Amino acid sequence: MLLIKKDGLISNSSFLINSFKSKFRYFKLININNGVVFIMARLEKHLRLNTEVVKYVEEFMNKEGIEKFNEGIESIVREHKFYSKIDLNSVQDLIKNIVENYLKKIQNSINSADKNSQIIIELINGFMIKQNIKDLLFTDEETSPVINKATETVNKRIEAQRIKRLERS
Repeated sequence: MLLIKKDGLISNSSFLINSFKSKFRYFKLININNGVVFIMARLEKHLRLNTEVVKYVEEFMNKEGIEKFNEGIESIVREHKFYSKIDLNSVQDLIKNIVENYLKKIQNSINSADKNSQIIIELINGFMIKQNIKDLLFTDEETSPVINKATETVNKRIEAQRIKRLERS
């Protein structure tokens, strides 16, 4: 794209346009209100492309709703230019930070559950020593109504937390 300013930097714009005509077969002048003229040029090139490239461009054109083959190639090149500017190291760092944050949350949850389990074990141990309990009846043999009620309460609490998380998402 060539930029010509009528009353400014380039004084002989008609000379430039004529020399532009001699070099490029296809071009378009776009005049903007403030006196700036853009010249859009298209070069004519004859290409030989392998069938894989043609198939890829045609699939891209169908997906993007592009009708002309040259516009499909131009769009692919624009995308390539855009994505080639993206630094892969910064993308890797971003992904690493996101994963690390999730892993920290998971580790904190595990640590909290472990801490709570250890506290409960200590409380039960102290209770059993205080009550002088020497034998134990396991839940697969018989379950106390208190254990059933506690299990039900914990299940309801977990379900409520799941619902809250889903509502936040």
